[in-house]
Amino acid sequence: MKRITTMMNSASVWKKPVAWMGIVLMTFSACKKDSDEAPSPANPTRTEMLTSKAWKLTASTISPAIMGMTDLYAVMATCELDNTLKFNSDASKSLVQDEGASKCSSMDPQQVSGNWQLNAAETEVMVSLSSQTDTYTLLTISTSSLRVSYGTVINGSMYTITDTYTNQ
Repeated sequence: MKRITTMMNSASVWKKPVAWMGIVLMTFSACKKDSDEAPSPANPTRTEMLTSKAWKLTASTISPAIMGMTDLYAVMATCELDNTLKFNSDASKSLVQDEGASKCSSMDPQQVSGNWQLNAAETEVMVSLSSQTDTYTLLTISTSSLRVSYGTVINGSMYTITDTYTNQ
């Protein structure tokens, strides 16, 4: 300890101010931001979460069961599993459904455009695609997951379908 103190008090240490200034500058220049990207909001709104990226279906269930089956995703065609939905934050609130790399029919368009609208409470999203409008209840939404449900009538009986999407 005494040796370090003696060295620091020595006049020879301070005779080279340019060297010390260089060390100080290198120390501060080594500290820089890792990214120039704008930080994401700490608490994004439902609209911001919905429009952040494209969504891909990862699960779909039906209740009550149809002939003992509740997992609709398990019986979906492979060509449907790569489809995505992109909710845009533009003024018209456009929506694009993309068929992905595999299309079920070569005659199907690659993309279908429509519109979307959240209700005032942001608990339901109304989607208009291909001249059909459906309302989905937002069960959960985060920056990486979206879970919705909707009712449908099949052969005169009411069913609830719950779909889960993940961000792509």
